[in-house]
Amino acid sequence: MRKNKKEIWTNLYIWCTLSAVSGIFICLSILILFSVFLYNTTDMIKSFTVFSSISLSAGAFSGGYICGLFRRKNGLYEGFFCGFIIYIMLLVTGSIYLHSFEEVMSIRKFLICVIPAAAGGVVGVNHKRPKGIRS
Repeated sequence: MRKNKKEIWTNLYIWCTLSAVSGIFICLSILILFSVFLYNTTDMIKSFTVFSSISLSAGAFSGGYICGLFRRKNGLYEGFFCGFIIYIMLLVTGSIYLHSFEEVMSIRKFLICVIPAAAGGVVGVNHKRPKGIRS
């Protein structure tokens, strides 16, 4: 007899937070790879902002993708919510590190977090679910 137990991805807030944390880890790993690449190839610090934007958008996309892949509904909204959680995490850690709230806030960072995460949520909803996962 099958028991009706709730899975972890059925709760929106817990799953969006977990997928946002995984997106942050992916963003940090890509950022470390880009840092090693820039350290070994060039001395120009101007190109670091481009690479950090690329890593942030890739992390946000992957977080939204993970959220959409397992939740299987409302990919745009839940990807947007996941990107918003990533932006809040960046805002809090940046304000703790810099001791200033105004220097960390940026519309550009917000858009870099939210738009790829929403796109990742849409792609994740429309992608096949892994075989070991039951709905």
